Amino acid sequence: MKHGRTVYINAYRSLHDAAKSQQETEAYKQAMKDRLAVERKQEEMLNRHGLRHARYRGLGKTRIQAYMTGAVTNIKRLMKLLEQRERDVMLPTVGELCPA
Repeated sequence: MKHGRTVYINAYRSLHDAAKSQQETEAYKQAMKDRLAVERKQEEMLNRHGLRHARYRGLGKTRIQAYMTGAVTNIKRLMKLLEQRERDVMLPTVGELCPA
């Protein structure tokens, strides 16, 4: 008489294995990095700019609130990028600091 475990394989096992192998590809890893950047901005709009709760009643007014919140977030991002580019242009290079 045998004693032991019985292992059952789900009907969706092949789909699970295919999804696991896709997660190992470079394209998937890059897509997840891009997704993380988008989700960060969504989190900012939800938690820091009040988009989690509608301020006004009605779909039209709620949509306007969402558009305005997105515009503010984009303007903030644009300003940070411009400030960074300005700092990069103003920084001297190593050769300018210590001429050989």
